[in-house]
Amino acid sequence: NDLDHGISGADVVKESLRRICIWKHYGDADGIGSEWWDYVGQFMERCDEPDYFANDDCVKDCYKHAKIDSDRIERCISDS
Repeated sequence: NDLDHGISGADVVKESLRRICIWKHYGDADGIGSEWWDYVGQFMERCDEPDYFANDDCVKDCYKHAKIDSDRIERCISDS
């Protein structure tokens, strides 16, 4: 185990919280969450490797492609 390389536990927790916030704002009301699914798909395609997992630019690109308001989600994350 090399703790200086790869995806950290803190990165995984932050991404999990991000997905909870996206669901809260885009999926909870209708129970379908098309934007949530779009975000997860974009993230898996673009950011699901150690070099990009915690990369803010990669996440912002996923927000853009999934039509998610990044300010709203970042506010939810900071309020949690």
